Amino acid sequence: MTPGLLDTDILIAYRQIDDVAVEFVQRVREFGNPQISEASVLALLAWCKEPDDRIAVHAFLRPMVIHTLSALMSHKAVSLMSGLPPPCRLTPLDGLVAAAAGVLKLPLYSLDPDRYAGVPALTALPAR
Repeated sequence: MTPGLLDTDILIAYRQIDDVAVEFVQRVREFGNPQISEASVLALLAWCKEPDDRIAVHAFLRPMVIHTLSALMSHKAVSLMSGLPPPCRLTPLDGLVAAAAGVLKLPLYSLDPDRYAGVPALTALPAR
């Protein structure tokens, strides 16, 4: 399996015990520590409904490589979102994650890679 950045949708689905996401994350772990964007960490924390959810999220994140967002990633996200024709299928969070993958020169694994169609210089792969 090619190392890559995991999209936020995989992480949320994993936390919701989605079979496809759980199996994919387990397979990624066989090849090393999963890589995620700091933007995805924010989304996971926002997803929490109870204090214990945050404890579980931090435990889930412990073995992951978390890539800190940089000014370059932020500028790239604005640029790529500006360059996509409306209506844009990407959320601001998606833009940050896509920009992080681009700057890091990593493919992006997603449950919905078609959402990233049209993002220049990004390889979006299905999480299967």
